Amino acid sequence: MVTIAEATKYNTDYNNLLTDFENASEYLNEKLLQLQLILPPAFTVELFWAGASWLMYNWWAFLFVV
Repeated sequence: MVTIAEATKYNTDYNNLLTDFENASEYLNEKLLQLQLILPPAFTVELFWAGASWLMYNWWAFLFVV
């Protein structure tokens, strides 16, 4: 059986996790917006998929990229 104090703690932890996720989403959105200001949007998507597919087929090269 869960006490009120435990439920409150779980609820607080869940809310903190949601807040962290929202902050991370805002940060990533800002970075993507900055990238889109540098590159045209279509080119940004093309660049992402080209890099993703290249790494998928050359997974060992990821060690050298990092």
